[in-house]
Formats: sequence, structure tokens, C-alpha cells
Amino acid sequence: MAASAGEFFLFYEPQKDYWGFLTPMTVPRIQGLAAVYKNSIYYIAGTCGNHQRMFTVEAYDIELNKWTRKKDFPCDESINPYLKLVLFQNKLHLFVRATQVTVEEHVFRTSRKNSLYQYDDITDQWMKVYETPDRLWDLGRHFECAVAKLYPQCLQKVL
Repeated sequence: MAASAGEFFLFYEPQKDYWGFLTPMTVPRIQGLAAVYKNSIYYIAGTCGNHQRMFTVEAYDIELNKWTRKKDFPCDESINPYLKLVLFQNKLHLFVRATQVTVEEHVFRTSRKNSLYQYDDITDQWMKVYETPDRLWDLGRHFECAVAKLYPQCLQKVL
């Protein structure tokens, strides 16, 4: 079992009742997203020491005790994205809610786009597999992807 504690990860050996440190990440950060995928712990995005948001992707190989840097998630920080990492149909997916603020004649307008990206570990690429239609772009700031099977018929059409 592994746990994140700030800029480092801990592991637990229940047989010995022992907590230890995993090898440090290549890009230390906090507040990222983690998921176990293909015998590795993927750690995506986060905030570095100077509070700068980053979209770095790393995979920790459990057998080799080693972090490997993957291709960063292609995201523009100006869209202030909300991210949710989901394992669906045995693939890593990232739900992204992008928020854009525009100003027209001293009136602020906020719009949100919701997209689903899928990670291909062979090519080390993130591909957009779904984007909500125009009529559903702004689902509100409290909309959150809780379960990928929320609308399985929609997801199965695009995945």
C-alpha cells in the first residue's frame, strides 16, 4: 500500500507493521491525482513548491522502485481546469472541466467545457475522446465527475 504525504510517497508493509519512503518523484509536487494502472502508480498534475500549477505525469514502477517521467498532460493553465482521474475499461481517463472567463462591456461571462481524455501508454499520448456538446458546455461550477459509468451508453459510443 502507498500513500502520498506532501511531496513524497510512503509505503506500508503490514507483515512488519512498517512505514517507509518510496523513491522521490522526479518532479516533486503536491495535490496531484493518483491511480494504479498496469502495476504502476500514475501521479498526474499537482502544485509545486512555489504554488505553480503543473500538468506533469509520472509513473512509479512498483517492482523497480523507480519513477518514470511521462509526457505532460496538454493543458492550458489559463482555463483553470478541474481534473478527475478515472480508471475506466482498463484505461486511464482524465475528466477535464475547463473554465473560461470573458469580459464584454464590463460584464464577466463564465463558460465551462467538459472533456474526457484517454491515455495511451504505448504512445505516451493523451487523446481527447469526448467533449460535451455546445448545449451542455456549462453544467455549472458544482458539476463533478463522480463515476465514469454515470452515462455508460454515451461513454461506450466514444471509447
